[in-house]
Amino acid sequence: MKKIIISALILVNSFAVFSQERLQRTISELRDELKQKEELLDNLETQKTDAITRLEKQIAELEQESDKRANEEYERGKHDMYVQIAQIFDKSFDELITLSTEHFFARDLQLTDNNPEMTQKLEDLLKYYSAREILSEKYDEQKLKDAQNKLDTINVSSALLNKLKTDMEGYKRRIDMLRDLIENIEKTNANSVDTQSLKRKEILSDISEYLLATGINYNNYPHLMNIVLEIITRIQLDANADLSDLLQKL
Repeated sequence: MKKIIISALILVNSFAVFSQERLQRTISELRDELKQKEELLDNLETQKTDAITRLEKQIAELEQESDKRANEEYERGKHDMYVQIAQIFDKSFDELITLSTEHFFARDLQLTDNNPEMTQKLEDLLKYYSAREILSEKYDEQKLKDAQNKLDTINVSSALLNKLKTDMEGYKRRIDMLRDLIENIEKTNANSVDTQSLKRKEILSDISEYLLATGINYNNYPHLMNIVLEIITRIQLDANADLSDLLQKL
């Protein structure tokens, strides 16, 4: 019996030792497997980071290339525009005034920074247009003088420039003459149909004489011409029409 017990104990002990060894081996295998998976994950993370870095680099390079091409296209377009502007501005001062507008010149002024001669011509043209605008407005002595002073700084040979200077010098006289004309019209009153008809004819005759004496038209004195046409419109409807408000526009 004692031998049996001893044998059993030995067997149990042997099994325990075997189980312990097997367990240790399993644990070791699991640790090796875990280590391999951790290494695999680390490797995948490194690959992911490398892939992101490469992608970011490619994006940056593409953006730089895009910006470069955009800048090249912009500079090319600016150069082409500059060449066109240079061809346009190879004309005389009067030709430029006839062919273009103030808005056109104001836009082009931004493109001529590197050409002082062209910039000066543009600035002179803008001075001309600004001064001419004075004749489209109610008379302002100070504004008129300021515009005239600016015109005097333009050193070009131009018939249109000389004409504008002359028109501006005569603006006040023509205004005074038109004021006298309106005040004279206001002084008379026609009560009957016949006297209204006669007054209307006299007014139209006076206006014709004024236009002939002053030479005003829409091209040189647009503001005064608008007032003259307003007078004609009103007296056609009523020879006694009130014109006092027009005096405030002079």
